[in-house]
Amino acid sequence: MGQDYTNLCPGWCFTHNNSCHNNGRIVVGWWPGSYQVNIRLMNSQFIHCEIKPTQGVSEFNCTFVYGFNDQMSRGELWKGLRMIASNCRGPWVVMGDFNALSSVEDRIGAAVRVGEIAPMLSCINDYGLADIKATERHFTWNNKQDGLARVYSRIDRGLATTSWMETFELAEVVFLPEGNFDYAPALLSFYPEIQQKQPFRFCNYWCNYLETLEAIQKAWRLNVDGSLMFRVVEKIKEVKKELRALKLKGFEDVECTELRTRAELESIHHELYANPSDASISSREKEAREKHRNAQRNLNAMLQQRAKITWLKCGDENTKGFYQAI
Repeated sequence: MGQDYTNLCPGWCFTHNNSCHNNGRIVVGWWPGSYQVNIRLMNSQFIHCEIKPTQGVSEFNCTFVYGFNDQMSRGELWKGLRMIASNCRGPWVVMGDFNALSSVEDRIGAAVRVGEIAPMLSCINDYGLADIKATERHFTWNNKQDGLARVYSRIDRGLATTSWMETFELAEVVFLPEGNFDYAPALLSFYPEIQQKQPFRFCNYWCNYLETLEAIQKAWRLNVDGSLMFRVVEKIKEVKKELRALKLKGFEDVECTELRTRAELESIHHELYANPSDASISSREKEAREKHRNAQRNLNAMLQQRAKITWLKCGDENTKGFYQAI
């Protein structure tokens, strides 16, 4: 496979379909400590394999697809999938870029002909497949054109048999941001992490911002009926709500701000040493020094809260030993 793959993923195993196509259109990689993979069949548009996890569930069948762009050439893909379906025993998942549509809703910006839909629909219906739950985006490809010339299509998907979905009940396909490419990468997650609600944490350096005080004052002016303790509790809840909203608007990154203000101050110092009599530079130096001092104070407050070390109260100079202690 070459040094690129071994350097990127040391210890991984790889296979490809170079023997079926000059450009080697599909590469499959796996970590041998987690999966045993047996390649059963391949052609220029798919690699079919049996996958056995080293722990947990039993083995299943998986087919990685990259269909040709033109409809006539994809005939070999449908023929191969039909052969796999007739001989496949056990759970089966098929995923990749089919370069084919299954409904008129799978494309906007250009007409969809019935002949384009029929092969994909037959694949899904005849082979007992269904779409795996997908998140993030419906359309997975676009032509990157401007204005009305832009075309969006859903040509990438994850399909599976009922037995596979019953084995992996929480499985989902996440289509990631496309970046500079024309397609959205797909990530099939067997065991998606359940997002837990993060507890609210107040950062001490927020006290250095005027917006924090204004948010607290706004919440505390809320009129609440009831006993004294009830009113206090309700106002504290409102304060937390206002601070959450303020946090979403965004506090600055204190570490980046400290580095930026320090660089600005050093740059002005060089100018000042070159022109010591320039009053405008002196004024800029005073403003930059104040900004850097505030940035240092915010950074120290954040680090002190994070570390919870008593000697930080004395104000360390952020030495190497200081960061090692954190």
